[in-house]
Amino acid sequence: MRVLFTVTASPTHLQNLVPLGWALRAAGHEVCVASQPDLTETIRATGLTAVAAGEPLDFAQRFRDVPPGRQLLESGYHMGEMRESALTWDYLLGMYDEYLHGPLSIETMSDQTVLDSLVRFAEWWKPDVVVWDAFTFAGGALAKIIGVPSARVLWALDHWARMRAIFLDARKRTGSATDPVADWLGKKLEPHGRDFSEDVSLGHITIDPMPASMRYPVDLDYRSMQFVPYNGPAVVEPWLGTPPTRPRVCVTLGISRRLTSHDGRSVEQVLGTPVPAEEVLRSIADLGVEVVATLNADQLATGTRLPDNVRLVDFVPLNELLPTCAAIVHHGGTGTTMNAVVHGVPQIIVPGPVWDEVHKAEHFHSLDAGRLVPAGTLTPRSVQDAVAEALDPAVAANAAGLRKECLAAPTPHDLVPQLEELAG
Repeated sequence: MRVLFTVTASPTHLQNLVPLGWALRAAGHEVCVASQPDLTETIRATGLTAVAAGEPLDFAQRFRDVPPGRQLLESGYHMGEMRESALTWDYLLGMYDEYLHGPLSIETMSDQTVLDSLVRFAEWWKPDVVVWDAFTFAGGALAKIIGVPSARVLWALDHWARMRAIFLDARKRTGSATDPVADWLGKKLEPHGRDFSEDVSLGHITIDPMPASMRYPVDLDYRSMQFVPYNGPAVVEPWLGTPPTRPRVCVTLGISRRLTSHDGRSVEQVLGTPVPAEEVLRSIADLGVEVVATLNADQLATGTRLPDNVRLVDFVPLNELLPTCAAIVHHGGTGTTMNAVVHGVPQIIVPGPVWDEVHKAEHFHSLDAGRLVPAGTLTPRSVQDAVAEALDPAVAANAAGLRKECLAAPTPHDLVPQLEELAG
């Protein structure tokens, strides 16, 4: 079987797919991973075969080029909107307009140049199934064009499918013929003689590496898959082999935030709060714990002096670090979140505003498996208090329960026969 993965040029989105790609290769199947040229070397470093598709994305530069006031997050629309009263017909139409066609839109993630490249490659390589990152809609369109089934792989909570169900219900109630998603994807299919169907937007199956307890009640063919951490090429530093003499707390802003920050020197640019990162680190260190902060030099002000119980490391694989940690403070990105879930580590989340960070934080807080610190209320003391609470053994026990749920899901190896069946 030949399996073509498609993913936008984001290292973290790629990392989410790698264990499934490895599982398919280990089972004897051929695997190629297609993305914009920006990601080619990163794909090669995973041991999988890379296919360059379309023009370079250069997302970091695109992010910097969007003028103030034009960011998606400043539009007043959010795919994660949960308030029923806010989800009017006009809101739904405006939301889709922003997400599909605005600056840094979903279209940007896999534009027409990507789809055209994928079609040319697929006509030669002839994949039996397309596995696509849920933000890379060129994958779903490609599968429709070449007439093969597709599997969508979630990278976060499935707000796309949840909102699609809400929209289709509202469309039926209003009697409207308008459908921005069908129009957008239909225009990509039309030159190839194909019509839009829901599988182009949602896949024939949806592979979900998030805990099933967090899944929204959407009528789709979901397939649970255990999240297997892959943090990219890394070296384990010798200090990790020495057990900590006091509780160890990891503080990280994640890989993606490094790529999109303007100069990276304060938490403000990541979380919308004026509190500098060094003040947060000092407040946590005052608890007498050991702090390991995965921040690079650009994420701290020049000349910053920190207590002796704060260790700064430019990068350390979370899969190796977290088993030694008693808690982790982070922004709510899915890669960081799920690494912590797999290792049963209580999480203090200061959620970013991008997709589902708040909803994940609320979930862990409600289970007493972590703490939510809203970015708008962040102070050094609020973070310190949240870390102190998360170090309670009862919180650790609840985090261990989430770990148990995660590890009970089918592994990527178990998903291989399901993809074989899908491919026919």
